[in-house]
Amino acid sequence: MNADQLVFENGAWSGFDRLRRQSSDYQLLLVFAEKSLLQRPEVVPALQVVFPSAKIASVSTAGEIYNKQSHDNTAVCIALHFEHTQLEIVNDNITSFNHDSNALGKSLASRLPVENLSHVLVLSDGHIVNGSDLIGGIIQVLGFDIPVSGGMAGDGNQFSQTLSGLNNEIAPGNVILIGFYGSRFRVGISVQSGFSFF
Repeated sequence: MNADQLVFENGAWSGFDRLRRQSSDYQLLLVFAEKSLLQRPEVVPALQVVFPSAKIASVSTAGEIYNKQSHDNTAVCIALHFEHTQLEIVNDNITSFNHDSNALGKSLASRLPVENLSHVLVLSDGHIVNGSDLIGGIIQVLGFDIPVSGGMAGDGNQFSQTLSGLNNEIAPGNVILIGFYGSRFRVGISVQSGFSFF
């Protein structure tokens, strides 16, 4: 697997010279961006031109991490290439489920084939979706044996609306589930507690 980073700042993407593979080799792009940037044509649509074979999952943020540093008012793209892992991606909007987050979670999870499913990544709207109910619905379908991780979109310090979506379908209320398949895909976590003086 290759995971390479790009950053959008000062009106343009940079980092293409550090890609370790041809742009057509990448299957998945994860985009984390300041909310207003997700509505600009030079952000996600521009990536679709450069990475024609990739699916693009995007969420708005309350700050972006690039090269181990926190940034604001930027977009960060993680470009992923897999050699031994297959992907299945499903998405839907909570408005199609009468704002029932549990029903949305169950519907999305039921659309993922379970054979050889190793992990599920959830990228969700963070304002009108109830995260606990969403995960509850996913687990009702997939059980506890398949690990699930992810997060909810942010909105800076405004707390008014978040954006998420797949490819160009970026809007409030969207939830994306990305299934990773194959026995060679491994996921680990690290937790650190405590505090740092500042």
